[in-house]
Formats: sequence, C-alpha cells, structure tokens
Amino acid sequence: MANNTQLQQVLDYLKQFKTITALEALELCGCLRLSPIIQRLRKEGYDIVTHRERNSKRTGTHARYELK
Repeated sequence: MANNTQLQQVLDYLKQFKTITALEALELCGCLRLSPIIQRLRKEGYDIVTHRERNSKRTGTHARYELK
C-alpha cells in the first residue's frame, strides 16, 4: 500500500511534468506499484489517463499516466 508521502510525491511530479511511468515512480520515491497510487488519485478527483507505450528495449508495453 502506498503511503501518503509517495502519493504526494507522485502528484507533485504529475503536476510538474504531466506524465509518469512506473520506472519514474520507482526512481522518484521507491514506489514499486504505481497503479494503486493512480487509483487513489483518481478517487480523489484527479483526471488521469492511461496510455500504453511500447517498451524500447523489450517486447510488450508499459503504462504512462497523464494528468489532464
């Protein structure tokens, strides 16, 4: 479960840069699971859209979350 500090750090990052990925969240605040934080922010009323992006070095995709 994400703590309030991680939640605030992710929100501040989104407000400044508009998008975030799981890797950026891990580097920013040691957050291993970004999706629960995004869900909490959505429940608080933030308009966050999920974009699927291709991985650059491997097959598959990852999520990039965008604050509208």
